[in-house]
Amino acid sequence: MEGSTGLLHILEAGSDEAGTFGVGVHGAFFHHEDYLYYGDRDTHMWGGLTLRVTPLEFLEVYAGLESSANSNNKNTPELFQALGDFSLGAKGYYSVLEWLTIGGRFGLSFLNPVGDVSFSLKGTSVGADALSSIDFGHFFPRFPLRGHLNVGYYFDNSGKLIEGLEKRRGGCGTDSDDDGLVEYEGCLNPVERFALDINRNDQLRMGLGFDLSLPYISPIIEYNLEIPVNRQDFVCPENTPGSPDSCMAQEGGKGFRQLLTLGVRILPPMESLAIDLGVDVGLSGYAPTVHELAAEVPYQVIFGVSYNFDPFPEEKEAPPPPPAPVVEEPPPPLAVIKGSVYDAESKARAISDATVAYLGHDLNPQLSDEKGRFTSYPLPAGMISVSVSRDGYETATFTAEVPQTGQVELDCPLKAKPKKGVVAFKVETEAGEPIAGAQIRIKGMPEKSGGTGPQGELKTEILVGAYQALIEKEDYFKKVVSFEAKDDTRMELKVSLSKRPPRPQVSINKSRIVIRKKIHFERDSDQIKTNSFVLLDEIADLLISNPQIGKVEIQGHTDNRGKRAYNLDLSERRARSVMQYLVESGVEASRLEARGFGPDQPLAPNITGQGRARNRRVEFHIKETK
Repeated sequence: MEGSTGLLHILEAGSDEAGTFGVGVHGAFFHHEDYLYYGDRDTHMWGGLTLRVTPLEFLEVYAGLESSANSNNKNTPELFQALGDFSLGAKGYYSVLEWLTIGGRFGLSFLNPVGDVSFSLKGTSVGADALSSIDFGHFFPRFPLRGHLNVGYYFDNSGKLIEGLEKRRGGCGTDSDDDGLVEYEGCLNPVERFALDINRNDQLRMGLGFDLSLPYISPIIEYNLEIPVNRQDFVCPENTPGSPDSCMAQEGGKGFRQLLTLGVRILPPMESLAIDLGVDVGLSGYAPTVHELAAEVPYQVIFGVSYNFDPFPEEKEAPPPPPAPVVEEPPPPLAVIKGSVYDAESKARAISDATVAYLGHDLNPQLSDEKGRFTSYPLPAGMISVSVSRDGYETATFTAEVPQTGQVELDCPLKAKPKKGVVAFKVETEAGEPIAGAQIRIKGMPEKSGGTGPQGELKTEILVGAYQALIEKEDYFKKVVSFEAKDDTRMELKVSLSKRPPRPQVSINKSRIVIRKKIHFERDSDQIKTNSFVLLDEIADLLISNPQIGKVEIQGHTDNRGKRAYNLDLSERRARSVMQYLVESGVEASRLEARGFGPDQPLAPNITGQGRARNRRVEFHIKETK
C-alpha cells in the first residue's frame, strides 16, 4: 500500500531482483457510528495505484497515486473527496549478512489542493525512514519468519493547503483581522480534517512487522505508531466553545495515532501474483479528536492485488539429449576364463589393476578389478597361456584348458618384489606457510605415523603399494590423501590445510548435516566459488571424523526461474560438484550420493529475491548410520 516493497504498511529493507517491475492496486473502507461526533454515521473509502521498478540490485524507485472519499451525516456538505494525491520515492538497501538487510527510504508527497484536481507544491511533504529486515528462517529453516523495523520522520505540510480557506472563515491560530488577538473561528472541524487528511504537526514514525513465508500464504502482523512534533509552532486553543476537538497537550498519548494491522498475503499458483487481505484497528488517536492531527481510523478493511514481472527474463537452453545407445549384435557363444589375481604369500589379499595379457592372441591386455578378478574375452577352445604382471610383483605365466562353451576358473598368485619407496610430505597453510607438528597417520602395509618438522616436512620409507594418509593439526581441518608408492621412487606430496574458523559452521543433528552458510556457485554453472572452499573443507573434516555416518545424500535445489528440466539438470550437476570436492578431500565416494531436485522442494515462495535465494541451496541428509 505504501508503494515500495513490503508488507501492508511496513516497508521491507530490500526489493526484488534487478530489472524487475511491480504494480499494485489496493483499496480500503470502513463504516462506523459515533466516530467523530456523537450520533454520526461515517463511511470512508480509499483506493491507490502503485508502481515500482528495481533498476539496480541495491536500489528501488516507486510512485503512487491515491484518492479517497468520506461521507458523514453530521457535516455539511456530507461528502468530501480527495482526488489525485501523488507520491514519489526511492529506497536503497544492502545485505550486511545473509540474514540481515538494512536500508533507507526517501519520499515526496504532492498533495491535491482543497477544491481542485491538481498538485500543489505548497503542501509538498517529505518523509525519510531507516529500514531493517531480519530473516529468522536462516536460524530456523522450518519456521521461515521475517521481522521488519521502520523508524522515520515525516515533514507534514498538509496544513498549508487550507490556510486560505481558514483565513476566509475567520482564522485558525492566526490574527486574521489584525486586532492583536489569535482567532480560531475558522478552524476545520474533525470531519473536514479527517476527510482531507490535514495535519498541523509533523510525525515521528515507528513501525514493527512480521510475516511468515509459507508456500502459498503469508500471515502478517504490524504495529505502527506516530508521535506528533510541533515544528509548525501551532498554538492549540484549549476549551474552544462549541468545538468537539481537544488539544494534544490535554490528551497526551491518547492523541497519538496508533494502528494494529492483521493481514494475510495469498500466493496463488500463478507465478509473481499476490493477493492482500487485512484489517487495520485504530488503538488511539480518534476519540476525542485533537486540533493538531487528522483522526485515526477506528478500523478499516484492506484488500488489494499486486504483480511482479521481469520484462527481460534470461533464456536458458536445456542441455542436449544424450545420444541414443548403440545396440550391438551379441557375439557367438564362446568360452571365457574367470581369473583371480592375489598375493601368493597372504593368499587372501586380492591384487587389483594387475595387467592380464593373452599370449599368442592379438587381444588387448585387461586389468583385474578391486577384488582381483578378471573375465577374459570369448576364447576358442584349447590350451592358452596368460601373462599376469603388476608393479611390485614378479610377472608370472599361467595356463588353462579352455572348453568349447562355458567358463574355466584360473588362479593367478603373484609373488611380491621386496621393494620399498620413499614418501615425503610437505604440510602448509593455504597461504603456503609451513605447518609444524602436524600428525600424519599412514594406513596401508605397513601402517606408519609421525609429525612434521619446523618446515612442515615428514619423510618416511614404506613398502610399495597403495596408501591413505590422514593429516591433522589442532585448529585446522583434517584431510585424507590417497597415494601409491612405487618401486624405489621418492614421492613428494604437498598437502594444504584450511584453518578452522572461530565459530563452527557445520554441525550434525539426527538426520542432517547442518551448514550455517550457503555453498555458492558461479551463475548458471556447477563451478563452486572459491569462497565456499573453507566451508566444504569443514564438511569433509566432519565426515572424516565421524565414520559412523554411513551414507549421505547431497541434495541440490534451485528456484523456479527457467525451465524445470534445465533446473533439475543444474541442481544434479551442482550436487555432483560438491560430492567430487569431498571425495578429493578424502571422503570415501561410497559414503556419498548426489541428487538434484530442481525447483520441486522450495523452502519459501519464489516471489521475492530473498525467497528465491533461500531456495537455491545444497543440503546434506544422513541416510545410513553404522
